[in-house]
Amino acid sequence: MIADRYRVIALLGRGGMGEVYSADDLKLGQRVALKFLPADRLKSSSWRDQFYAEVRMARQVAHPNVCRMYDVGESDGRLFLSMEFVDGEDLASLLRRIGRLPDDKAVEVAQQLCAGLAAAHASGVLHRDLKPSNVMLDGKGRARITDFGLAIATADADREKSPAGTPGYLAPELYDGRPPSVQSDVYALGLVLYELFTGKRPFEASSAREFHRKQSETNPTPPSNVVKNLDPAVEKAILRCLDRDPSQRPRSAHSVAAALPGGDPLAAALAAGETPSPDMIAAAGPQGSLKPAIAWGCLLASVALMLITVMILAPRNSDWGRTPMPKSPEVLADRAQELAQKLGYPDALDRAYWIGSDQDYLDYVSNDASGKNLQRASEGQAWPSAVGFWFRQSPQWMTPVSDAGVLRVTRLNPPYETSGMLTLKLDVLARTPGEQAFEIPFPPLGEMRLVPGVVAGVAQLIRYRCERLDALPRDGEGQLDLGGESPSPVMDALFTLEEPRTGTDGTLSWTVDIQNPATGEEIVLGVKEMTLPDGVTRPYAMWLAGHYPRALDGLARILSLDMRVIDPAWIGMKLRKLLNYSEPFGDFMAFVPGERRQQTWPSTVAYLARLIIHRYAMLGILDEQGYPVQSMGILDQPRGANEPKVMAGGLCSECGNHAVIRKDGCEFCTACGAVGACG
Repeated sequence: MIADRYRVIALLGRGGMGEVYSADDLKLGQRVALKFLPADRLKSSSWRDQFYAEVRMARQVAHPNVCRMYDVGESDGRLFLSMEFVDGEDLASLLRRIGRLPDDKAVEVAQQLCAGLAAAHASGVLHRDLKPSNVMLDGKGRARITDFGLAIATADADREKSPAGTPGYLAPELYDGRPPSVQSDVYALGLVLYELFTGKRPFEASSAREFHRKQSETNPTPPSNVVKNLDPAVEKAILRCLDRDPSQRPRSAHSVAAALPGGDPLAAALAAGETPSPDMIAAAGPQGSLKPAIAWGCLLASVALMLITVMILAPRNSDWGRTPMPKSPEVLADRAQELAQKLGYPDALDRAYWIGSDQDYLDYVSNDASGKNLQRASEGQAWPSAVGFWFRQSPQWMTPVSDAGVLRVTRLNPPYETSGMLTLKLDVLARTPGEQAFEIPFPPLGEMRLVPGVVAGVAQLIRYRCERLDALPRDGEGQLDLGGESPSPVMDALFTLEEPRTGTDGTLSWTVDIQNPATGEEIVLGVKEMTLPDGVTRPYAMWLAGHYPRALDGLARILSLDMRVIDPAWIGMKLRKLLNYSEPFGDFMAFVPGERRQQTWPSTVAYLARLIIHRYAMLGILDEQGYPVQSMGILDQPRGANEPKVMAGGLCSECGNHAVIRKDGCEFCTACGAVGACG
């Protein structure tokens, strides 16, 4: 625990300025990255000042393509800074793994790097250490510029007498003692773009002195000689960035972006101080050929025509325009609040409502529009509305998590961590409850119950199951406390997208150390568990720490969600499929869980799956083969008329069913078809 606030999760990387870890901000409930100054440099005032300067410089830049810096702190004598956690991979490791990016994706990332660097320059900050390892790509493929440890203010650049940065990414004038500038950052940008589009470095050198000699005496190999059919605009932009003369380089990162495919060639030429060619000017279209009065008249007429066209066509070309709205959102919100009170929910402290499109239904209609009328002219028509009204209330203040800088309440933001939260979706046509009603057999006796729709039926079944497990909070008289603030660990574990909280709510954790010498992976596997009210202990999440590929974090999140499926056969099926997952040169020797012998495992993933299966077996939920000890029957698949009938018999080592018989002198499993010993 750091500063009574941050829980360190795993080491992300090491660099010249310190170590970076991922951590959970327990106060705000967000994942962050923590960068620690090395212990041997804590006593140096110059290193501490540079550490503070990194925070000071980075906080001046606010842009989607620049990693956000939060604050600096100190705990147990260790100096650290907190910053945005980017769940992805740095560009250097990505290029080592795949060689180079596809042209379209490379152009997209290049435009984002130009935008981020231009934002830093506009804020009066020189990065001075731009390189692939300081560029992160998140899970959506968006680029972030990181590590402002060597950044300085543009106004202080003339005071710098010695070059600072990573050898191999410095502009040639910096080696000659000239101060850093926007053009030296643009040179580093050109080196990064060269690697981005080709997967190679423009100058291969074994030392900083050799690199400086090559960049000063030779020209870089044209990217088109490395990658065939490369867009000439890309090559020209990169080579201009790598010009030995700073005055011949693009004047800004914006100029580089304009010169890339998708930019404005004429604007790029003017920004670079070039004289546009006749062909370029002709392609840009004529300018100044109309008298001002005529030009203004045409402009006003065009705007008026566009407005009239929009007014006529809008009701026919949008889902909101084709869906009648007889009641205002305020009226619908009032009706939703009345309905919530009738259902037994007390007065709420916070409310939110909005109108939104049903995108899933619109996608369905776009593929099959036969017989579907978005206007729903008749009351008896069964097709749903394309537009819905959403109302959400809570007994506590709803504090949404920031999404790209936007703070607003949505269906899932903030998460449903308070048991009294309520969401009601009302159809804008005020449908009657019997319009789509049908009967379902309701537990425990199978009595037929009329429900108004599929969603309502599923909600009633979930509530019944929660009440049977005593998972909903109750007041002092034993009644359901629908508006209470008491947490429910079962609801947290099974029905929230966020990982359940640990603490005094009965959660446990089972951990194992794993080491794979073949891949250099050193992992701590943790399985979080909780004891349900019926006395059964169930795993509900897993976590990883140590040195391992970041892709395993995604696997851990997926398996954590699978663990919360009520039928353990689901997680058992997933884990069995992972037992045979292999990686090239990734096999290693390790102990068989629960035994004193070792065997070869095809990969770290396969061993993780085996350990989790063993833990489920220790809890009596799955057997050691990953099959449920007691089947709930939810995942049973119906057999076809032509499939062989399963017959009772001995235990099958392949599928775990007691279905092995003697057939034609051999052991034969009637469940999976496996053939055993003969004779």
